[in-house]
Amino acid sequence: MNLLAEYIVDWLRDYAHKAKQDGFIVGISGGVDSALTSTLCAKSGMKTILVSMPIHQHPDQLKRAHDHMHWLTDTYSNVSSVEVDLTDSFESLRRAIPSEVSNHELSMANTRARLRMTTLYAIGQTNTCLVAGTGNKIEDFGVGFYTKYGDGGVDLSPIADLTKSEVWALAITLIRIHEALCRLRIVLTGATHRCTNSSAHKSRCTRVVRLRTHGLLLCK
Repeated sequence: MNLLAEYIVDWLRDYAHKAKQDGFIVGISGGVDSALTSTLCAKSGMKTILVSMPIHQHPDQLKRAHDHMHWLTDTYSNVSSVEVDLTDSFESLRRAIPSEVSNHELSMANTRARLRMTTLYAIGQTNTCLVAGTGNKIEDFGVGFYTKYGDGGVDLSPIADLTKSEVWALAITLIRIHEALCRLRIVLTGATHRCTNSSAHKSRCTRVVRLRTHGLLLCK
């Protein structure tokens, strides 16, 4: 195993033992941060619960989440998964609160994150699991791009010391990219990781999206 990954996995295992918990619960969004975090938790050998919590989710995001969850549950016997569709709960809350609140875009975006946090803690406490955050060093702990008491409400943050580039690099090392994120082609710090699948799959990996903040290219 990659030395950095081994260090994080050992830290996770030690943290859970000291907290007298059986394992970890991770919200799976379909993005690389949750994919890497859940893989590191799975490698601990402790109970790892993956939770997809769609709220009006885009089908592409949901498919990536499902693909990664299926890969992890097939690969690691200590991993299980569940999907909790929170769309109806979110809409019920919107109908119950004043219209000036329900029509406030940022407030409702943060409310989604807080509903997911509540769900993770409910399932986690039932299963004696720690809520593992998926925030990285740049977005969550640098810029502060997270929701207070939402995705920022966690017990521990396994990738908190990793920049986004380091997250991608470690994900390439640990994850079967085809299963996790549709087999990525990434330009990362000057090095190119090319899809090595069949020509038929390569033809599907021609449409790329630039993540300008981090200078990455990835297949969708």
